[in-house]
Amino acid sequence: MRILTDRIPDGQLAVEMEDGERSILTALLADVAQLLSADMPEPPADPFERLVGHLDPDQSVARPHDPALLRLLPDVDSADPARSAEFRRLTELDLREGKLHRIRIALESLRTSSGAGEVVLDREAAIVWMRVLTDVRLVLAARLEITDEDDAERIFAGESELGDAGEAVVSLYELTSWLQEHLTEFAASGLSEDGGEAPDEGRTGRDRRHGPGGDAPDAGTGEGGPT
Repeated sequence: MRILTDRIPDGQLAVEMEDGERSILTALLADVAQLLSADMPEPPADPFERLVGHLDPDQSVARPHDPALLRLLPDVDSADPARSAEFRRLTELDLREGKLHRIRIALESLRTSSGAGEVVLDREAAIVWMRVLTDVRLVLAARLEITDEDDAERIFAGESELGDAGEAVVSLYELTSWLQEHLTEFAASGLSEDGGEAPDEGRTGRDRRHGPGGDAPDAGTGEGGPT
């Protein structure tokens, strides 16, 4: 995977991907979409009821049991369960639908990438991808049981026994972090013109080099997934 910067003067960024890399990202996005949509209620047929139904005070929305889904849809106030439940009732459906909409946009950009294997994004699309990758990384972090900086440092320093599936999730986390960093720089109009390249498929370490020219771990050889 490489970041191509020749289109930046025209307000676009190209991400060159191999077929396997595109398949990995597609699978990650599809997994998060499935997680978000698995227990969503069917929307009411009546447009008015769909618009105001969430205002019904007798309606309730269950707090997610899956730690990964809870990362995507967190409590607004962990110290006040009642307030969190009320906020969830009023906002969760819209939050889920917004996240799913952005995932569909990202999946479509992968599906319609050029014959040269380039995914071309303008700044608006890059911002969508940034938000989608944030959700992907939240799910991956939950699967790795990362709850704070100490957990992250321990895992990325290789101090935890993760097994093959866990190592694959770490590689996916690093790859998506690398891509998100470059998209963020582009969206902020600060991406250097030398671009960047990832991943080096021969590397299996965890040094988390995500800057321009840095490489990320091979995410194409591991098994298992984030969900």
